[in-house]
Formats: sequence, structure tokens, C-alpha cells
Amino acid sequence: MQYTAINIGPIFSTLQMARKPRELWAASYLFSHLMKCIIETLLKNGIKEEDIISPAILKNENQNLGVGLYPDRVFFKKGLPATSNGKTFEDTVFDKLITSINIADKTKDFFKIMIVSLDISTSQNEDSEAICKLNQALDKVELFNIACEDEDSKDVRELISLKYNSPLFKKAFGETEFPIESLGEIAAKQLEKLEPGNWKKFVEDIKSKDKAEQAFSYFSRDKLKSYHKYICVVQADGDNVGKTIIHKKLQKDKVKKISEALLDFGKNATTQIKNFGGLPIYAGGDDLLFIAPVVGVDGTNIFEFLKKIEDEAFKDVRDAIKSCDLKDENTNSIETSLSFGISITYYKYPLYEALESAKDLLFKKAKTITGKKSWAWSLRKHSGGTFDMAFSRKDNDLENLFFDLINATTDDDLVSAVAHKIYEKDKLSDLVLDTKDDSRLQALFDNILEFKNNPYFNTVKKLMPVLYEAVGSEHYATKLYSLLRTAKFIKGEELRDE
Repeated sequence: MQYTAINIGPIFSTLQMARKPRELWAASYLFSHLMKCIIETLLKNGIKEEDIISPAILKNENQNLGVGLYPDRVFFKKGLPATSNGKTFEDTVFDKLITSINIADKTKDFFKIMIVSLDISTSQNEDSEAICKLNQALDKVELFNIACEDEDSKDVRELISLKYNSPLFKKAFGETEFPIESLGEIAAKQLEKLEPGNWKKFVEDIKSKDKAEQAFSYFSRDKLKSYHKYICVVQADGDNVGKTIIHKKLQKDKVKKISEALLDFGKNATTQIKNFGGLPIYAGGDDLLFIAPVVGVDGTNIFEFLKKIEDEAFKDVRDAIKSCDLKDENTNSIETSLSFGISITYYKYPLYEALESAKDLLFKKAKTITGKKSWAWSLRKHSGGTFDMAFSRKDNDLENLFFDLINATTDDDLVSAVAHKIYEKDKLSDLVLDTKDDSRLQALFDNILEFKNNPYFNTVKKLMPVLYEAVGSEHYATKLYSLLRTAKFIKGEELRDE
């Protein structure tokens, strides 16, 4: 049987054009809408819905969620259909795109539509084998993708930068205007609930270059924390989802069920992100991209929220893959999870740099950790310091102690003193931790570090050997310092001159 896959681009380079949340959202939604045009063109020209293996097809009631839910690839049975208008398939898609969002005809030169068809003739698991081989073929095609000219990108830049009367707003929300919040508003979102009476004045000033800094003065000093000036750019990717879909022993009907679960995941995650106070940018397949405050409107911090996304929104995907009952090359059961890259930056930090950082944190750090199900983050302080950390949530002790550390953190000066003292004594700490002797660790705390017996010190003492085991002696001191400073920041530092 013949199978076909279609890939679209250039996605990441378009996202990097964005300088504001509104532009990042528009760039992402544009490609999801392009994929929607492709799928509708397929369905209109002889491809049936049951022929489309992945992604699952959006129903009308899901059209106004306000986020792109289609991924960048579609896989279907049969070859590329001939169009009824006598034009090429690509030109037919572009006609639909251009008409639907009222953009210039020459804009089509910017977009890349890559199509591959293959004959697959195995007796079983054809769908999985087809996706595997088509993915490999598309990956090769992408290597030879020619970058677009600056002139070709001009109209796209203008489209995604529209603040009013954007046709993308109309498609996503049924409205010509969509007041997407600025980075400053997203960062301070918790304050809208804590001090609603001051929010309107804050919003007016935060958007002004001259008044942005004074905007925070409307809020009470006891409510205002340094994290209210920081945003999180978060990118997530499912672990082992692709491995499952191309598995040789995957039953034929399971691919569709996984695709449906992924669509539900995107919808549920979008709702959760909005409720948290964040801005969903993309939620297609097993990928997420969003901007969020450090602490949400309900007081939940970003790490508690990421745990909630995986435990709740991703549950159906996890269950669908578990039901496949597949084994990997080492005869271990294949299970899925989510890994996250989290770039935490000052609200005035360049958005495109935070976006690139989140991508690198996800794919160069989180996804490379054994077992995956990982968090990799970088906290870049406006004062110049950067604190990086990455670990797998499969290390339950380390995850729980990280949350305990956040909860136990109290006095700003105390945390700084502890962090610096341990950092200064890192060689001695290494020697003690190497022995795995609790009594020597206690002696280190009592006699050398001179720490008293209180919840914060006790949590640090429990954390040290667990972290040492996880990261090794070479990185231990730096990572401990990063954890202490991150926990202090998340709990809420007093607002100083940021």
C-alpha cells in the first residue's frame, strides 16, 4: 500500500522573528493553520478521514481554543491526490491559505511544503513502518531545504506583527482583535488576583517604555516579589512517543488512538496553561510551547504546574501508550512521560533568546538524561547571575527534596549565607559525601558549617547526598548552589533593584 507524509516549514526560524508574545503566538498559529489547510485539501480531494493516520482531526467545537493544535507533519494512506481544479496540490493549498487569511500571493514562496510517498508492503504493522520510513525520508529532505530570501519573509513578518485586525485572530478566536498580554503582564499575573484594584493602572504603564518600571510601584511592597518581574518560556516534548508509534509490534489501530490522546492532551494542556495565567503558543502532537509566570494566579509555582501538566493533561497519552504493552530493545516496557526545557528570564530579556534557550535546554539537556522525564532549567537573573540545573523526575528523592527546599526557604540572607558557606567548603563536602556516612555529614553541619537544627538546614542536609549521587563530584557544588538559589527565587525574594 502507498503511504504519504507532508511536512511544513520553516517553523523555528519564523518563531525567531517574534519580539513580543503576540508575534510568537501568531507565528506558531500560522503554521498550524497551514496544516489545517493541507488536511482540508486532502479531505476535499479523495482522502478520507479514516485514511489519515496522524494527526487526529480537529472537530468544529475545538476551533476557537486560541492555540495551534496541529503538528508540522501529517501521515496518510494512499498517494498524493490529484486536485479537482487542475493545479498542483501545493498551489491548491496555498490558494486556500491566501484566501483564508488575506495575504499576498507572493507569500507562498516563504513556506516550504515537503511531500514524500512510499510503497509499504508488509503483512502487519504497516502504519508503524510507514511512519518510521516516511519520517526518515522527510528528515533527509529537510537537510536540503533552501532558506527563504529576506524579501519572501517580509509579508510574513508584517502578518505576525499585526496588533489589530489580524486575520489569524479571526481564525483562532472569531474576533478581529486579541489583546495578548505583554511579557510584563504575564510575569506579574499573580498580582491581578492579589491586588485587582491596582491591576488596570499597572497594565497601562507596563506597556509604556517610559513608565514600565514605575508600574510595579502600584503594588504593596509585601505582595511584590522579584519573580513578578520574570517570565518562563517553556518547551515540552513527549518521551518515547515516537518510539511507540514506529514500533514493529504496535497493533494497527493503536496509532489512531494515540493520535486522539495527543489531541486531547493539547486541548487540556491549553486550558491548564490559561488558568495558570500563561499564554499557550503551541500544543500539537506531543509538543508544548508556552510563556508563563513564575508563580501562577493560584499561587502555584512553575515547577508544581509542570508536574500538574504531566500528571493530569498527559494522563491519557500515558495510558494509551501503556496499553500498547510494548518492549524496547532491552526488553523493558515502553512508557511515556514529558520532558521540559524552562528558560526563566527578566521580562525585558529578548524573547527570541529565551525561546532558543528553552529549546536547547529541552533537547540538549533534558532529553539526554537517562530515563528522561526530566526538567532542565536556566534562571538568568537581571543582575547577571545564571543558575542552571537538570534532573529526571524519576529520581523521586531529588524531586521531593527540591520541593521541600522551596517550602523550607524563609530568610533571604540566611539562604545566601548557607549557599556561600557550602560553596566555599565544597572540597571538604566532597570528602564527607564520598564516605556516605551520616554521622560525618552531621559533624560537617555542626562543627564546620556551624548550621543550627532547623527545617531549612535539615532539608539541605538531606539534599546534599542525594544530589551528590545524582550529579557526581565534578558538578555537585555548582548544582547545589543552583538549587539553593532557584528555591530561594521561587519561594519569593524581596524586590530589589532588578
